[in-house]
Amino acid sequence: MKIESLQPYCYPIEISTNIDELMSSINVLLSRLGLSLDNINTWCKSNFAYTINLTHLNGLTGSDRWRKYNAGHFTVKAQGVSESNFTEHLEEANDLLIGKLIRQIYEYHEDKFQGRAQLIWLGANQQYKFHRDLHTPNRYHVPLITNEKCYWLFRDNKNIYNLHMPADGRIWYLDPINIEHTFRNESQEARLHLLLTSGY
Repeated sequence: MKIESLQPYCYPIEISTNIDELMSSINVLLSRLGLSLDNINTWCKSNFAYTINLTHLNGLTGSDRWRKYNAGHFTVKAQGVSESNFTEHLEEANDLLIGKLIRQIYEYHEDKFQGRAQLIWLGANQQYKFHRDLHTPNRYHVPLITNEKCYWLFRDNKNIYNLHMPADGRIWYLDPINIEHTFRNESQEARLHLLLTSGY
C-alpha cells in the first residue's frame, strides 16, 4: 500500500531546507575532506553503502572524526561506543548550510537530541532487512539524492506500507522503535540521505 506519510511513526516536520543549496554545501564539505561526490557514487555502484560521520567522539582527530565509528549501531556498540557519545560536530561543516541544518534540527526537537549525524549513501540495488532500531527513540531523515525506486517499507500486524521520500527539502521524523521498517534502493544510482540519530 503506497502512502505519503505514516503518522505517528514517519512524517515530514514543520521545517524544511533548500536542497540545491544543501547539496552545494555538501560538495564543499566533501572537498574539504578530500572526497568527491562522483567518486563516492561510483564506489556505491558495486558496494553496499558509504557513510561519513558529521558528529564524532571527543578526542578524535584527523579523518578519524568522520571515518571512525561510522558502521551500524551493533558494530559501534561492540566497540564500546553508544549513540549518545557523539558529542562533537565536524569542524569542516560548522560554517556550511549542512552544519547549520543539523543544529537547527537538534534545536527543533522537543527533548534532548544527541548522537550521530551522518551522510549515508545506500548503493545501487541494495536493501536493509526489516528491523527496529531499539538503540534510538528518534531519528530525522533529509533525502538528498533519490528517485522513485528508492523507498521505505513499514510493517505492522496487518499491512506493509510503501513510502517514497522525495528530495524536495522536507525533513522527515522517524520513530525507529515502534514500527518495523526497511529501505530498498532498486535503482542503478546511490541514494543519499542526511540521517540524524539520537541516543536519547
